[in-house]
Amino acid sequence: MSKKIQVSFSDEQIKLIHQLKGELGNSESEIIRVIVTCWLAEQGFIRSAVKEKIIHGNQVGNNNE
Repeated sequence: MSKKIQVSFSDEQIKLIHQLKGELGNSESEIIRVIVTCWLAEQGFIRSAVKEKIIHGNQVGNNNE
């Protein structure tokens, strides 16, 4: 599933995004997606989400045994 989300950037932020073209992706949306994903990983949100899925998955599996 995907969803489009409209965001606004300052002129300086747009310049930075354009400088990252070819490094993090080829389109603005691709670059922003990579930046957000990297930030989420750096903050530990992705690890936490995976850990929650593992814990809840194990609880469901244990209840069925």
